[in-house]
Amino acid sequence: MRTRTPIASSLGMIPALIATAGALASLPPSTQTCMVNTSQTVSGMGPVNSPFLPSQGQSVGAESFGPVAINNSNYAMAVTNVYAAPPLTSALLDSVNGLSPYIGCGILPGDGPALGLPNSNYAALVFHTLDLNNNGLRAMNVRVGTGEFGPTVTPFAGVVQDKTTFVVQDGQAVTAPGVLAGTTFGSFNSARVLGVNDANQYLVGASIIEGGITRNALFKITTNASGQVQSQSLVAKEGGPVGAGPATWTTLCTAPVAAAINSGGSVAFSGVTSTGERGVYVDSILVARTGDASPQPGAVWGDLLNAPVDINANGSVAIRGPFGDGTVLESGDAGQTYATAQATTQGTLNIISGALSTDFDVDLYRLRISDFSAFSATTVPAAGFPGSAGDTVLYLFRNFENFNGITRTVLARSDNAASGVVQSTLTAANLPADQGSGASQYYLAVATPKTRPVNSTQAEFFQEDPASLAVVADKVYWSDLSEGTIVRADIATGVIDATYQASSIPAPYAGQVTGSAPSMNTAISVADTGGHRYAFWTTSAYAEEKMRRADLNVAPFTVETIRAASNAVGEFVGQSGMVFDPVASRIYWSRPDIFSSDTRGVLNYSNPDGTGGATLIASSASGPRPRHLAVHPALRRIYFTETAAQRIARVNIDGATPVVTSVVTGITPTGIAVDTDAGKVYWSSSTTGIIERCNVDGTGREVFKSGLTSTTLTYNTGSLAYSGGFLYAADVVGRQVVRMSTAGLQPASQLVVQLPARIGDRTTDSPTKLDSLSAWVTTGNPSGSAIPYQIKLNGATAFFEQSIVGVNGVKVASTGDVLAGTNGAPLATVGSRTSPVRLSDTGLAAWRATWLSGASTITGLFLGADKVADSLTPVTGTRGGILRVIKDGPTGFDMSDSGQFIIASTIQSAVGFGETPENLVAVIAFDSIPTPPVTCIGDYNQDGGVDGADVEAFYNDWEAGDAAADLNQDGGIDGGDVETFFRAWENGC
Repeated sequence: MRTRTPIASSLGMIPALIATAGALASLPPSTQTCMVNTSQTVSGMGPVNSPFLPSQGQSVGAESFGPVAINNSNYAMAVTNVYAAPPLTSALLDSVNGLSPYIGCGILPGDGPALGLPNSNYAALVFHTLDLNNNGLRAMNVRVGTGEFGPTVTPFAGVVQDKTTFVVQDGQAVTAPGVLAGTTFGSFNSARVLGVNDANQYLVGASIIEGGITRNALFKITTNASGQVQSQSLVAKEGGPVGAGPATWTTLCTAPVAAAINSGGSVAFSGVTSTGERGVYVDSILVARTGDASPQPGAVWGDLLNAPVDINANGSVAIRGPFGDGTVLESGDAGQTYATAQATTQGTLNIISGALSTDFDVDLYRLRISDFSAFSATTVPAAGFPGSAGDTVLYLFRNFENFNGITRTVLARSDNAASGVVQSTLTAANLPADQGSGASQYYLAVATPKTRPVNSTQAEFFQEDPASLAVVADKVYWSDLSEGTIVRADIATGVIDATYQASSIPAPYAGQVTGSAPSMNTAISVADTGGHRYAFWTTSAYAEEKMRRADLNVAPFTVETIRAASNAVGEFVGQSGMVFDPVASRIYWSRPDIFSSDTRGVLNYSNPDGTGGATLIASSASGPRPRHLAVHPALRRIYFTETAAQRIARVNIDGATPVVTSVVTGITPTGIAVDTDAGKVYWSSSTTGIIERCNVDGTGREVFKSGLTSTTLTYNTGSLAYSGGFLYAADVVGRQVVRMSTAGLQPASQLVVQLPARIGDRTTDSPTKLDSLSAWVTTGNPSGSAIPYQIKLNGATAFFEQSIVGVNGVKVASTGDVLAGTNGAPLATVGSRTSPVRLSDTGLAAWRATWLSGASTITGLFLGADKVADSLTPVTGTRGGILRVIKDGPTGFDMSDSGQFIIASTIQSAVGFGETPENLVAVIAFDSIPTPPVTCIGDYNQDGGVDGADVEAFYNDWEAGDAAADLNQDGGIDGGDVETFFRAWENGC
């Protein structure tokens, strides 16, 4: 085959644009075969998991398949999630053993230590990254820890060669020259660069701890056949010199697809230097720079940090990068729904500029997040940035695919960036911990405080404080859902007790809205029981529902779990009311809706320590749906609101058979309290701003207080509590607790405590954390004037990012191109920030793209400019028979160095509830190695120049009868090819 001069020795000869790469004459015939799909079962472990269920180290919505890899021998590996009890949650499969796992996560080694583990009590838990060389060596970044039925061990992570040896692991000393003595590797418990070539040289992306500072670094580690390390060398480190210096690296990307090693040990990667150079490098030599001309005519490279790259045996480099100026202007009126949201179409997003037509308007923009740690969005004016002159609120939504359709979740809201600042700022603190592949779509909304998002039941995603109230002695308590705390204040002074406010239950943290993270339910109860003052509340998480309590006489108080339900529909799912009965010393809680079409609510109780649980009102087809609760201890009754029946009802708790009796009907109560001194029942209506009352038997109904703040948002519960001749009410609009004397009608409202204004970005405290945006609701009256705004962004890219794939400065394809196989549709996306680009040793780049077919988005894989497969391609051995959606992200596909074999991971974008999605891993095998066209025939060795080296390279192939020398493509290698070559050579191309 013809040879090419390594890129590092010919950089000065490579122009920005040699030619536009043409399509192959034809791809060789190929077969597509299923390796594994979700209808199968992993031997000894369980069924291949659907993406709806969580797995070890992942959250709800995690996809069924993880990393994939394939080599020149068509040996393939893939990680699949398994639906089984932890830690049996994933398996590493290969094309030799089929569904019998090469390594089963959670399975303890049967014959002593394996994977180079300390002992046989360790098991593999999570595979973060995979690679293969062409000698069959397997490289794996794996986390290990406690296995099934094994004793508890301390987990750690690292890079393993085959099943034998840890090449490098957490905390290990760095021995490579160029680092300070005592430097150690940081955690490998995340997906980072991992590559291995045929010389057993590993490319390892890592964090290191050097002199107490954590830095990103790239290393080459050479092993022998047994996995023993022979040498360790530094490619680059943050803070280290760029080449011979004097510039240093300020930022290095170690993401899985953003660096690569070839068979000669050359490394391509992206970084930023102290002199401001930002681009792609090969062995610290700059080959493409942000802001320089890209292979797309008339366009410059966008931000190349994190750009997917690959380098082949000849030193050729493939880059997928963005282009565009980074500014998005509102087109018409950016919509308020996902369907009408404006899809951004630039590269890196720096500015979004538009205007709200009134302060009832909402503008929604569709985008992606490329750098989670650096993400921010702000409307606060700054030098050279006008921001917004009006009062803005920013919201961030995530397209959270749970595969029963698409569910989108509100992640964050910022109403005020700082005290006295009416504009807003969102930061990286709002992003979920389970970032997965980074392929999730995001929606950024700009609104005003008058307009707020609600779900399909008109429930607010962000519950304002104070929420559920409780009054005991001289203190008023409420739940603060956005902080996950119970807060209390002194009734006499209104001073908030900082000691108890600081005690998180549970603590908010990054990823609060993921499937595995708990959230605090609204209702609380506080009670004195035998010298203890306990707070009670419940928390919800996927497949984990708990009742908790804390002794408030002890600071800081300790949280106890007193009841737990480990199934997905536990006894606290949808819990909305809670009350303590001091006579029987019981805690009661209600669930108005059970997840079944033929059943209704329940009212349960237990002892204060969680024991002795029982049901007072059982679920039935025609039973009540108790929501908010209040107790009358002396009468031995619980009063409750029932939204569906539009009533207040009561049930006896005197030990006799429970009987439910209506008290008041024809109302829409959103809060309830009982005056045990005067024998009155109070209820509020958030939609009318009225509090009413009646006698405990339902007679004497009257308006107690009118003219209160009203809202149409039904999740604003209008929480009430009674104590000592006063009715206490939560005002969520005014962020305050007020009280009114119960001695007469229309009493004055006395301020008890004023909550401070919400400052800064808030993580979600959504009552339905996986619910979907249904509508925007408004309060007050709209203003007629427009509100111009500019949103400044960091770490964000366009949804339809303008991007390009190029090889050695030659364009392969870019967004907007129309290629064969797309039915005349222009490419909507070309790769992504997290999807790989792979370069064969023959010089063909493999990449993922999308285009529109009617209302449907088609995904496809391309080799050069030719389509290999798309989401309608038939595959042997699947129920559905087609590839479906080829995954975005680093685990979407891999290609052998030869370019003859491709492994692709695909997903089914949506199925009905209870159906199994048909997700699969498929191998595409060409009958022969695809070879590229010669884009400049005279530049036969493609080194950027036309000279004697091209003559030598051509004659070598021509004399050897190599197919590459068939320049006139007539099927033969003869004098016609010599004539074709010299005509082009003499003309300079």
